[in-house]
Amino acid sequence: MDEQRPGASYRETKNGHERVRETKREDRYDYTGNYQEVDEKIGYSLYIWDLRKKECTSLAKERSTHLFNSIAPTYGLFFRYQKKRYTKNILAMKDTIDLSSYNSIIDVGCGTGAFCSALSDLNLEVTGIDPASRMLAIAKKKAVRDNITFQEADVLDGLPFLDNQFDIAIASYVAHGMEREQRKKLYKEMSRVAKHLVIIHDYNTNRSPLTSLIEWLEGGDYFHFIRHAETEMRDCLSEMKQCFKQVEVIPIAERANWYICTPNS
Repeated sequence: MDEQRPGASYRETKNGHERVRETKREDRYDYTGNYQEVDEKIGYSLYIWDLRKKECTSLAKERSTHLFNSIAPTYGLFFRYQKKRYTKNILAMKDTIDLSSYNSIIDVGCGTGAFCSALSDLNLEVTGIDPASRMLAIAKKKAVRDNITFQEADVLDGLPFLDNQFDIAIASYVAHGMEREQRKKLYKEMSRVAKHLVIIHDYNTNRSPLTSLIEWLEGGDYFHFIRHAETEMRDCLSEMKQCFKQVEVIPIAERANWYICTPNS
């Protein structure tokens, strides 16, 4: 007798056994198995894929934090220059948004605290958060006013603050270095903790060769961000229902914009 596949359907012929054509659903798998097992295998594969995706995201975050911890001393050398530019930006925007009329502000991804220092000169209560401990160590040394608080935290893990705890949430040159899904988390969390405004201070489409090279080497999402920043912020509302009611784009410098967003809270 010819060899037969266990569980499959056969019919007897003069020359032995001929397997029945597998056209019915139940014949596509042997009778000892079932589709639940197949569904479980697919579900398990998706589960493993999701775990690996989370692991990759976690590794990327660790590498990013390690990178910024490594370059913190170099970053600190540019503190005065950065503060001077931020102060100039704030003054240029005064007729549009007078930040001094507010009481509290959080700087998400504050780095060595140059923006926080400029904001503190407006007598605001300033909170700066960053996942890089060495950046924060320099920020604390550079702080000369007592209206600044620094805290180690990562916005991608959720901000450790109450809803509407701050009048304004601001992030400077943070969004472009994130992947698109991470930016959604950034926008969502900033919208959650901000009572009045969310300000994204970041690049516009006026690229410079040096910036493009540096951002390419860093491996962020700069090139997509500069083309789709406003659209992403608007889409965040329709997709998540938790981000912004309105987005206004105002050029702040030759290669930078303020994306001024009204929280949807």
